[in-house]
Amino acid sequence: VSPVACPWLACVRHTTDSAATAAFLGSLTEYLAQQLGHPPKATPSGAAIARTQLTRKATTPAQAWVQMLSQIPRLTEPAAQAIGRQYPSLCALWQRYGDPKLTDTEKKGLLKDLRVVQAHTLGAAPSETDGRVVGPAVSERVYCAVTGVDPGTSMS
Repeated sequence: VSPVACPWLACVRHTTDSAATAAFLGSLTEYLAQQLGHPPKATPSGAAIARTQLTRKATTPAQAWVQMLSQIPRLTEPAAQAIGRQYPSLCALWQRYGDPKLTDTEKKGLLKDLRVVQAHTLGAAPSETDGRVVGPAVSERVYCAVTGVDPGTSMS
């Protein structure tokens, strides 16, 4: 079985700073919405994306991936870190979602049992955490964010 190709690898674009990245993502989102026949929206733009504040600058691709995940509504940074530990890149998660042996229900629940290490237990082994997991709602939200094709879909 050949691995599932990651569609974003063909679209890699290097930008100079976060404002340029936000502007590119905003214009890309608007372009994709147009291609899918969705009317343009007034608020989702590069300027709106640029206002998103991150607590610290990512210095590695893994940190950038976790920060990207943490932008999904109601996905905490500890949950994003749990996902990042299991799936260290977008392509790794995308390939798992593309597994033809998994049903849609299994794909939506793929992340639900990942152990979340809370701030007060950082450095502790997962068995020493307070028992929290990503959960089914967040798992499904991540699935929709990663595999969704409708830019107008609300994830709130």
